[in-house]
Amino acid sequence: MKKTVIIAIFIIYLASIVAVQLFGVPATVPQGGAYVETIEITGVEHSRGKTVEERTNPNTGEKWYWFYFEPSADEGGYTKDADSLANNPNRVKLVYLLTPDDASNDNLKYTFNNDYVVFVPETEEIVFLKTLTVDVTIAESKGNINARDTVRIVARK
Repeated sequence: MKKTVIIAIFIIYLASIVAVQLFGVPATVPQGGAYVETIEITGVEHSRGKTVEERTNPNTGEKWYWFYFEPSADEGGYTKDADSLANNPNRVKLVYLLTPDDASNDNLKYTFNNDYVVFVPETEEIVFLKTLTVDVTIAESKGNINARDTVRIVARK
């Protein structure tokens, strides 16, 4: 190779390093210190002290949880309005384990297969507006898109 070709390759190489440093996305570590590797839902608790029963499907081994739904005193039922949500006693909270132990739960995302549940991020509570069955998936949304777990919760009369 000629000297000019080698010098041109070297200059392009240096320019690409500078371009990545200026315009590249910096690597970040979550505030908790580590990314979530796995999520395991170990239970469901009722936020107002009521009993949540655990059942296992004998055919599939799938776990699901159920509790008794308290109907609203209002004729319209519960709504997504702030006052209605504050007075709604039909609240559950997922109990989960993150691996590694120092993993941050800041980037966890809850998804539901039903529009009649509301997630309250401040308390991590799931509020049921009607009697229904909902599949709740909790997943890490930044570092590991494969870290997820799903549970079925039934609010029944």
